Formats: sequence, C-alpha cells, structure tokens
Amino acid sequence: MTKSMKSGRKPKLVRTVGLKYRGISCRTRKRYEQQLCIFFEHLKRHNIPLPSSYRLLDKTMADYIDHMFLDGEPIGYAGDLISAMSRFNPMSRLRIPTTRLWFRNWQREVIRVRALPIPAKACQGLAGIALAMRRVDLAALLPLGFLCMLRTGELLSVRPKDVTFSPFSSSAIIALPQTKTSGPNTEEVVLQDELAVQALKLACADTEINEPIYARKPKFLGEDLRWLGRLVGFEHKRFTPYSLRRGGATWHFHKYGSLHLTAVAGRWKQERTAKIYIDGAAAEWASWQFGPLGDKMLRRCAKAFHKRFTTVQ
Repeated sequence: MTKSMKSGRKPKLVRTVGLKYRGISCRTRKRYEQQLCIFFEHLKRHNIPLPSSYRLLDKTMADYIDHMFLDGEPIGYAGDLISAMSRFNPMSRLRIPTTRLWFRNWQREVIRVRALPIPAKACQGLAGIALAMRRVDLAALLPLGFLCMLRTGELLSVRPKDVTFSPFSSSAIIALPQTKTSGPNTEEVVLQDELAVQALKLACADTEINEPIYARKPKFLGEDLRWLGRLVGFEHKRFTPYSLRRGGATWHFHKYGSLHLTAVAGRWKQERTAKIYIDGAAAEWASWQFGPLGDKMLRRCAKAFHKRFTTVQ
C-alpha cells in the first residue's frame, strides 16, 4: 500500500504537458517548430546576426517573409512562422507590425479558390464506388464528412476510439480533436443517417482502435477523391476534401431552411461564416456532369451502397 493511500490522501496528479503547449495539437506544434528551425537556419546560412531587439526581429522576419514570397514558398509556411513566434515568444505578438503587414500584402496576392461543393447524390454514389473498390475507409468517410460537415483535419483524425455507437447502431457520436476554434473543449458531432452509421461501423471494425480510419497518409486524401471522380468520368481541379464540408453545408441549409441551424451543425461561431460556404454553392452543383456510362455507374453504386448497409441493419 502506497504512502498516499495510507494517509487517506488522493495520489498526486502528474501532468505530462505544461501550460505552454495547452490548446495546441502535437501536429501543429511540430509545424511551428519546423518553420522556426528553417528560419534560424536561413539566418545562419546567410550570416545574418540573431536579432537583439524586437525592432530588429520585426525587420529580420519581414525580410524573410519577403524572401519566401519571391522564392515561391507556400504562404502557409509564413503563417506558421508568425504563429510560432507569437506562440513561443508571446511578448513578440504585438511587436512585429512590419512582418504582419507584409504577410497581409502576400495574402492579398493569393487568389482564394473555394472548393467545389459536392451534391448529396454524387457523394453517396462515390461512397458506393469506394465500397466496390474495397476502400471501406473512403466509403465511410465521404458520407461522414458530408453529413457532419467535418473539416479536412477532423476527417483525417477520426479513429475508432473516438466513435460511440448507439445500442442499435442507428446513430453515432464522434469526438473531434481540439482545434484552435474549439479551444480546450473537445467538440462532438452526431451522425444520424443509418446507412452512414453502418458504413462507419464497418470501417471501425477494420481499423485498429487508435489508428485513423483513413488508410493512407493525410496528403493522399484529395488524390483519392479525384481518383473516385475519374472512375465515373468526372474531373475538376476544385474537387477537394473541403468539397464535402461545403456541399454538406449547402445541402443542410436547403433541407432545413435555417442558416442558424446550419451554422450550429457545422460549428461555425458566426452565421456569416456559414453563409460564405453556402453562397452560390447550389448553382455550382451544375458543374457535376457525368457521361451516360458514368451516370449509370454512379446510380448503380449508390443503390449498391444502400442495399449493402440496409441488409446489415
């Protein structure tokens, strides 16, 4: 018997992560640390002295942001660097105005292209094709991402241990990882479509409890979606994983007719943000054109998906 148990006191709680890293995922922390390392390597390689004041830090970082822009580096790397500096050195948050100004100038140069929203019928048809191709992970994740309006990172991180099925498997609760928008609280979404629940249950049964349901590396999700589209003769450069979230938001709004309900279901803090996803999306559904053979294949696979999981029930 331990000393704490003899004395009647509760055992001391040992925390493995300090407050410094609270509210930030391990993946985000690694991205931040990587960009900081690259930044300091750049200073060392070009014999640039380490800044000795916040004024010099601002100038040095601004010059480096300009260097990244001219070299054609992804803008996300610059954002990670600024966030990393603000996170690990909070005193610098408001002391790098030139860096932030040049980063905003870079953002204005970037043409924002919104993902092509996927219609409900196309989503179910592609899920049926994934099932026919024995990609159970995609057959489960497509309807899940569409109906629950999951962000790409959330979709990629779903594991069997995060999913709780109701007694008769008519619904499922999915616990989502902490994000910048959720803060310290763990968010949850409820999947109530019985076919999608059965597909998710099958995928969970085929996956180790602590492993992501998606079978490949995260960078291949977009490639897999476009692969499914090409099988039915559909190709579009704006067909991305975010097509599921945008298509799901549009479908939800047209079904329930309430922007407030859609914002709550999609976990947007403000309705105007949800409106950005919905505006013009219904008109873009016309972009989903299939040839006679592709359309027939899509409808047959959608029926097969329905039959497969109706039988399971």
